[in-house]
Amino acid sequence: MGRYICIEGVKGSGKTTLINGLKTMLDQQGVDWVSVSPTKPAAGFSVLEVVAAKLPRLRTIDRFNEALYAYRSNTTAHLTDWNKSLLIGDRSVITSYVTRWHKYADPHRCINRVNRIEWAIRPPDHVIYLQVDIKTAVTRTQNRKGRAYGKHDETERRIAQNIEAYNALMTGTWPVERIANTRWHVVDGNRAPQFVVDECLELIAHLAPECLHTQVRTNTGLCIL
Repeated sequence: MGRYICIEGVKGSGKTTLINGLKTMLDQQGVDWVSVSPTKPAAGFSVLEVVAAKLPRLRTIDRFNEALYAYRSNTTAHLTDWNKSLLIGDRSVITSYVTRWHKYADPHRCINRVNRIEWAIRPPDHVIYLQVDIKTAVTRTQNRKGRAYGKHDETERRIAQNIEAYNALMTGTWPVERIANTRWHVVDGNRAPQFVVDECLELIAHLAPECLHTQVRTNTGLCIL
């Protein structure tokens, strides 16, 4: 199987900007890679996706969202070519642990629930965690436009809870056997996007040197062998 490196972080940490920047840089330099997005609609027809699109009010129901994201995760797992040399994850199963962490009195219930319903998706080899302060994350989410769902996850309280969950998983305060071999790499997401993209590109080149057969050039012009 190929090297599976995922981008994680709370809402407003800059994941989408980073993913788009990495896509551009990797494609420009001819790197053979594939994107894995277990929280986004998977290819093909799905009654669940049609219902979600036609009846957006269902997205306010927790159990519906849980079923929808479990379907997306498992379907993505089956459709992904895991033999590709480099796989870049736009979120991972860790996102499900984090977003459901405070919905149960006991985190073990959250872990067991996620493992049961999202059984197919592979745990990442590496996680690049975009670490931001709460005020930065809230400010960035408030500037977003054109999206009606998921607003409850963009409050200061919710972002603080998610940061707490990420820290518990990253430090092993609540050990999860499924991601026991996952290695975490913290990147400062408070900085301007070009610096974050450059650091992450260098990190990927270090973590998966066999996947990058040519020099990697960053936005600042640095070459990495």
